[in-house]
Amino acid sequence: MISQKVDVIIVTYNSQDTIAKCLKALLSQKDTISKIIIVDNNSQDMTLDIIKEFSTSLPIKVIKLRYNLGFAKAVKLALLFSKAPYVLLLNPDAIISENYIKFLTSIMEQPYTIKLGILEGIVKKGCIIISDGSFFDPLTGFDWSPQWKECLSSQNKKLIELRDYVPLTAAVVRRELLELLDENYFLYNEDLDLALSIRKRGYYTAVTSRMFVEHEIRLRKRELSEMRMYNYIKGRLYLFQKNLPRPFSLTSSFIWMIVLSLTLLFIDRKLARASVLAITHFYKNRWLSSRYKNIIKNQKIYKTILPLRTLTALKHIIKHIAYGGHSW
Repeated sequence: MISQKVDVIIVTYNSQDTIAKCLKALLSQKDTISKIIIVDNNSQDMTLDIIKEFSTSLPIKVIKLRYNLGFAKAVKLALLFSKAPYVLLLNPDAIISENYIKFLTSIMEQPYTIKLGILEGIVKKGCIIISDGSFFDPLTGFDWSPQWKECLSSQNKKLIELRDYVPLTAAVVRRELLELLDENYFLYNEDLDLALSIRKRGYYTAVTSRMFVEHEIRLRKRELSEMRMYNYIKGRLYLFQKNLPRPFSLTSSFIWMIVLSLTLLFIDRKLARASVLAITHFYKNRWLSSRYKNIIKNQKIYKTILPLRTLTALKHIIKHIAYGGHSW
């Protein structure tokens, strides 16, 4: 039994195709929900109209923004209206399974999980696993999900398994830890950064194979946009310098700046140009912005210590390339 209800935070942006299914899955679990806080990043479609249809059956509070703040800032804004001890960060294109909230929070309230900061179920599409949590290699800066694109198994597994981070598709997080969410990320990398930040404070991240999240995305390779590549690389460079000891931040940054950019040059010149812009803008902000300097300077004595998993990382990168790239 859970002693207190959970707040749900959803950040939307042109989510009309998926938000109805997302909210419908919450109807059967509304007895475990204190409040659903939806921050809309200036959607230009029917997202808000669809949300309004559920406002009579669910405790929904909508915060409508005039411009897109990005994910991290939107979540921090929603936290101002949250008081529950646990928060479910839910993507608008995610459908949680029955009793998902009750099951995950009951695990987090056990005496032996007092240091469990973030917990998520298996993210899937049909019977194919998209993410069962991820590991991160500090030497190369690559991360991977162990069972990426594998079929779900009926074999009995552990109740929870430790991971370096989870994608925050439908993650239950201790509310006080969400204060560590870094607003310098506009899109991508904030999930890994949050997990590394709570790790420095003695908390850990885990995944449970007993619950599932249906993610409404295409499994086949999706064309990478310049905007996504720009934000991903810029955020990743910031993550390296903020969280990793100097030798690892240098090797990871080198691989992502030089090797990745040269690789993209042979794949798509537009993406290569976006990566170069991301690198240029990151270092411009890094040296000219006192805010960037202070954040990285203050992190010097709190660098995250992670085991080297370079060979495993390279094996999974080859697997991704063979498949045809990321599905995100």
